[in-house]
Amino acid sequence: MKHSHSSITFYIRLAVLAFCLVFLYFLPYSWKLMHSLVSHQSLALEDTYLIAYDYVRQSLPYYREFFRLVSNGELFWSWNSFLGNSFYTSKALFLIGDPFAWLGYLLFHFISYLPSVQFLLSGLRLLTACLMCAVWLRRLHRSERAVILFSVLYMFSGWSDVFLEQVQFLSFYAFLPLFLAGLEDMLQRKSPYLLIFSSFLLSCINFYLLWPLGIFGILYVIVRWKQLSCTSFVRTALFSLLMIILGVGLAGFLVIPTLRAMLNSPRLSTSLNHYSHWTFTNIGAILMSFFIPVIRGNHLLYHDPWYYFYQIGTYSGTIALLLTPQAVKGKKWNRILLFAALAMFAAPQIGLVMHLTYSLRYSFIAVLTLVYLGSQALGEEGIDTVLLRRTAAVLILAIVVLGGVIPFAKGIVVSDGYPEQWMLAGAGALIVLLAVMLTKKRMNLVICLSILEVLIFGNYSMRSAISQGSEAEYLAYDSEIQSILEQLHSQDPSFFRVDLNTGIQSDQNALANAGMYYGVPSLSSYDSLYEPALHDYLFWYGLYPDVSWQFNLQDPTQFPLLDTRYSICSPKYSESVRSDEPLFSSEHFHVYRNEEVKGMAYSATALSKASTLNQLAQQPEDNHARILKLLSSTIVVPDSVYETLTNDCAPVRSYADPAAAGNTSLSFTITNSKETFWFFSIPVSQGWKITINGRTVNPIPANGGFIGLVLPEGTSEIVFQYVTPMFRTGVICSGICLVLLIIIAIGRWRLSAQ
Repeated sequence: MKHSHSSITFYIRLAVLAFCLVFLYFLPYSWKLMHSLVSHQSLALEDTYLIAYDYVRQSLPYYREFFRLVSNGELFWSWNSFLGNSFYTSKALFLIGDPFAWLGYLLFHFISYLPSVQFLLSGLRLLTACLMCAVWLRRLHRSERAVILFSVLYMFSGWSDVFLEQVQFLSFYAFLPLFLAGLEDMLQRKSPYLLIFSSFLLSCINFYLLWPLGIFGILYVIVRWKQLSCTSFVRTALFSLLMIILGVGLAGFLVIPTLRAMLNSPRLSTSLNHYSHWTFTNIGAILMSFFIPVIRGNHLLYHDPWYYFYQIGTYSGTIALLLTPQAVKGKKWNRILLFAALAMFAAPQIGLVMHLTYSLRYSFIAVLTLVYLGSQALGEEGIDTVLLRRTAAVLILAIVVLGGVIPFAKGIVVSDGYPEQWMLAGAGALIVLLAVMLTKKRMNLVICLSILEVLIFGNYSMRSAISQGSEAEYLAYDSEIQSILEQLHSQDPSFFRVDLNTGIQSDQNALANAGMYYGVPSLSSYDSLYEPALHDYLFWYGLYPDVSWQFNLQDPTQFPLLDTRYSICSPKYSESVRSDEPLFSSEHFHVYRNEEVKGMAYSATALSKASTLNQLAQQPEDNHARILKLLSSTIVVPDSVYETLTNDCAPVRSYADPAAAGNTSLSFTITNSKETFWFFSIPVSQGWKITINGRTVNPIPANGGFIGLVLPEGTSEIVFQYVTPMFRTGVICSGICLVLLIIIAIGRWRLSAQ
């Protein structure tokens, strides 16, 4: 009982320390948020924590849509994700299984400003990472000082600093140490439940990153088995593997349908960049990231125009680099762990397995290795002062070469006062101070200096990525857009899409997911193309074979096909794209009615063969106008059914809107004078169950990825119902694994009772 009380007290003290450090780390934004909450005043946009790129382009819009769908009780399909997309198997991979996302949903009821909610969650993720790392290190029987220092370093590593931008990865990082703690339990013949739970949790949060963790876990188990001199390695390893599989199986309700969608993704059929080799710039960026978190900016010492190597971000404090040689001296298996992890880290081709880019998002293995080795060396009795001095000299030499010799030799122009040189110089000074304090065994000063380093360097690096400009512009107009939508829906209750041209200061592409944030079915997208249904249409439109990360389908000739009934334009766009009078105006926007748009479905008056457009799309620039004309005046069908459907064209185009529309269902009532082929502006997906007068039918691909149906003469009742493919299979898998877990728990309980 005394030991348990001591553990609780330790974690409380660590949590308080971590909270204070997180508050300091995020200054001045943490102070501004606290002041706004205490004073009950709204937070100004310029005072809001907003990191550039994916934080504002993806995280905020997807979280807002997630909250909206949860409130509606339908998580499976989103009409606000591009032209309609399976939410459950796209970015929901990073939301539905993430406990931080669900906590955010609860917070959003009390703090209605989503950026504030997301900011609080970012801080909580870091705090959780600190505590989870402490759980792991305490199982390794590290000293209390080592646990405190290296849990803080793990919390503020360069990896976590970089992925403040992509919170879906930071959620994984926060709970990652539990997996290693679970492996420790297995090696020390304790309970298997932590390994099962961590495998389940990490699978739900982001199984995309679980496979490199599994590879590192194999190496970790081998090293720890040798260090602990355990018996029955094969038995322990196999039982651990079974527990991991059981944990992943428990997450089958999410993993199985999303894995199916990912394997059918356009991303697995094309490369997202043009990397084929390492360059000197890559190596320089990697080495520098061990000393400082990489600062975002256009003028960097080591900047590669093809790929931003700020994703590497392995920094865990110069103290970890100083202590690592102490941990590997005379310890064979520590050396194997270090060299194997660095070899894995130095092979960006591993990233090609799932992402088709030279992504180093799995470089958290370098952070784990440095934390493991450094925490071990800090807790040992003696410090080899000779080795420490040599290590310090090598590190300082590396800093001088990176920050001075190489830039001078290669003629890299450095702006006056640019912080990279100052931060490298600061890292060098800290290496000297830390080495002196270690030799004198002034451990409290060592801890203080190390924490001060990560606060100063991490805070600057974090603030270098803050974006208060055009990327986050859509946040300022949320209430205004909502008011516009309410007015539109009061005038037109039918389903429709909107052409959003809301960029006042920014380029429209930067706001590609703004429609999702507003809750508007719109024509823009940023990185939502996990659903491959519209591959052909986008190819004809000129957006494939290369994946376009962000785009807007803004050609007016396509508005009838896409059911784009209204346009919301800022004056910047309305002056250039509209000559007609707006339907009405608000403070910042004009709202226009696109009169040529008549309904979500329409009958075919003429057909075109898909092969015709495929041939034209081989020269997209020369044939773009002709392609758009064919898409707007005909319905494109596969060659195999072209002849069959030619008799099903109507002399005059008829239109229809849904009689009822929900998140995952639509119903139409359509009357024909003869059997007719109809186009529906709904993306093809295997999840759609379609019935005509109660009879289940299969759709015919139309216009490169939309649904086409042959409707009989007379009145037809057409019902669309969406069910996520393989969701039921995933639930069954989770249920079976849950039963197995119960059986294991009962068996262990009976053994312990005996």
